[in-house]
Amino acid sequence: MRVVTRTEGEEVTGSAMTRGFFGALKYASVATFVGIFANATWPYFNRLPTVQKGWLLTAITLAGFANGSEAALTGFERKNRSQQIQEANRKRYEALYGNVDQPETTTVSNGPEPSQ
Repeated sequence: MRVVTRTEGEEVTGSAMTRGFFGALKYASVATFVGIFANATWPYFNRLPTVQKGWLLTAITLAGFANGSEAALTGFERKNRSQQIQEANRKRYEALYGNVDQPETTTVSNGPEPSQ
């Protein structure tokens, strides 16, 4: 398991909050449109008190925030895991084939001069 530094933690927290905000905005806008449409066309929804409609909108908005921030955190974990796999593959390659960062120093010696 890789240790997450403070700057990485702040970066992923900021990303989760931003994506959570946009997820909440998307879900709230869709829920508002659907609520207005349902209020105009569906008599059962029209009979609901306004407070319950507000709570439905609030719950859907919170679900959008949770979905957006969870997507950001999952993306960070996926990126972190791919870095771990890449590092493990590099170490395995170095163990099998040597250090690839250092150029191979091979000297070419001249063979014997051809006799005439």
